[in-house]
Amino acid sequence: MALYKDPQVENIVQSISARQYFIDYALENDSIFVHYGGSDKALAEVKSLKIDNVNGMDSPGKVYWRTNKKTAPHNAIVNVEETWKYIDTRNYRTTTNERNVLNYVVEERNIENGILANKVNIPYSTSKVNFRYNAENKIYERYVGNTLQKYWITAEALVTKNIIITIANNYSTSEEDNYGRQQIENIGSKDGYYITNGKAIKIKCEKKTREGRTVYKDLDVNEIEVNDGNTYIQIVPPSMNLSIE
Repeated sequence: MALYKDPQVENIVQSISARQYFIDYALENDSIFVHYGGSDKALAEVKSLKIDNVNGMDSPGKVYWRTNKKTAPHNAIVNVEETWKYIDTRNYRTTTNERNVLNYVVEERNIENGILANKVNIPYSTSKVNFRYNAENKIYERYVGNTLQKYWITAEALVTKNIIITIANNYSTSEEDNYGRQQIENIGSKDGYYITNGKAIKIKCEKKTREGRTVYKDLDVNEIEVNDGNTYIQIVPPSMNLSIE
C-alpha cells in the first residue's frame, strides 16, 4: 500500500484490491482510499465506515485504465490528474488537521548506537526480498533475489531512505472464499526496527485503536525522528526469518 501526500506523479502503477488491513492504515493517515475492487469484508467496511474512496470497479474509465504491457489482474493503472477530478465530483475533503503518522525531521539524524544494517533480508513466501544500503547516496535499494527492482515506467531503481519493520501476527479471516484472506494483529505494542543511513535500532510500534495513528518509539520510549525522504514500512510475522547484517 502506497501513501502519497500531494502526489506529483502522472500515473500510479499498479492499483490493487482493498483488504481489511489496508483500511486500518487509510484510517490512521486520514487519507482518501484508492483501490480496485476488494474483498467482500473490506468493501463492506469502506461503506459502513464512510471512508472517502475511489474504487476502480466503479469510477470512470479515465481514472483507471489497464495496460496490455502487464499481466492481468496486476495491470490496473491510476491516472492521478483524472483521480483528482473525480475526487472533486465526490466533494471529498482533501485537507487534514491530523499530524503525520511518521515524525519526520528536516535535519538529518544518524543512529549513533545501533547495529550495522547494510543488508536487510525479508524472505517472502514466494521470493527473497532484500534492501541493500548505498552508502554514497545514503539510501536503500530494493532487490528481489539478486535483481535490482525498478519502476515499471521510468526503469529507475526502487529506493527508500528509511525502513520500518513491525513484527505482528497474521491470521486467516472467516471469509468463505477459499482465498486465504488475511488480517493483522496490529493493535497494541509490537516489536520492530527503525533502519536508516546504514544502522538499525530496535523500536516499539504502538497502535491503540484501529483508526489511531501508530507511534514508533525507541526503547527509551521516545518517538523516533525519521529522516526526510520516503519510508518503506514492512509488517512481518514473528515466524519470518528476518535478518539485518
